[in-house]
Amino acid sequence: MRACVYMDVANFTHMGDPADGRRVRRADLGRALALPFCWGLEIVRAVAVLPRFDPDGPGFIAYANAVGAAGWTVVEAPPGRDDGVLKDEIRRDLGRFGPPAVVLLSGDGGYIHLIEALLAEGRWVAVLARGGTLHSAYERLRGRWGSRLAVLRADPWVEAEVGEAPRVRTAAIREWTRVWAGLVGPMAERIRADLEGRPAPGGWEELDRILANPRLSPFRSRMALMAWAMRALGIEGDLFRDEDGRPRAARPGEGPSGALRVRPAWPPTEDPDPVRDDLLWPDLTGEPLRWPSAEIRP
Repeated sequence: MRACVYMDVANFTHMGDPADGRRVRRADLGRALALPFCWGLEIVRAVAVLPRFDPDGPGFIAYANAVGAAGWTVVEAPPGRDDGVLKDEIRRDLGRFGPPAVVLLSGDGGYIHLIEALLAEGRWVAVLARGGTLHSAYERLRGRWGSRLAVLRADPWVEAEVGEAPRVRTAAIREWTRVWAGLVGPMAERIRADLEGRPAPGGWEELDRILANPRLSPFRSRMALMAWAMRALGIEGDLFRDEDGRPRAARPGEGPSGALRVRPAWPPTEDPDPVRDDLLWPDLTGEPLRWPSAEIRP
């Protein structure tokens, strides 16, 4: 599913009262971009709207550069106008790209009417927020729209210790939609051949070259690429390694013992998800397994 992702930087990075001790952790904006990506979304555009408090100051310039290095297209906004600028970006991109899904990284209640309009148009929407920034109206809205609207608290996914080096290949996430356009046909054929019991095509050597290039591939392993491809293609099945160590797919329930069940990623939830938690997230971030439910090796 194609998606555009938007972040209200002032809201999403707000940590509240500095006396509560939470400022020892920061929002890793590379992880923030990796989270919706591991649902199997093709990220067409990732926009971060940044209030322009001191546009010529070295602190602002350094921070804007850091946000851009995390994979985001930085759009500056006059102070107090960041929500209006972000809404304009969303409306403009709907006309340019027509994404079926929109992901908003902000809990600000000022976006409620826009989110309702997107849902009424038939789009899928996810709202990711941190800490106490999530407006209660989003929970009520979820009760009305069901699976079309996902509302998640992203703190455990995006927070990192200050000084911890990021590992997400953020430039590759931004580039992946272009790379994936050339791979979608061969990967779909590979997975269909497995599910139908036909000999799978070759070509892993070329895929390995892409995986080895941090500017082209957000993934580091064949298994992660295969799992993401199944999700992106909306294919449910069992994922496992054959005797030669190559990723293979089987129909649900027909894989060998220890196979990983890949299910559709939408609607995303906070519940444990072995594909996201045990395979894709560790591959994308270098973090340990979150919910070790199966014998998963990259």
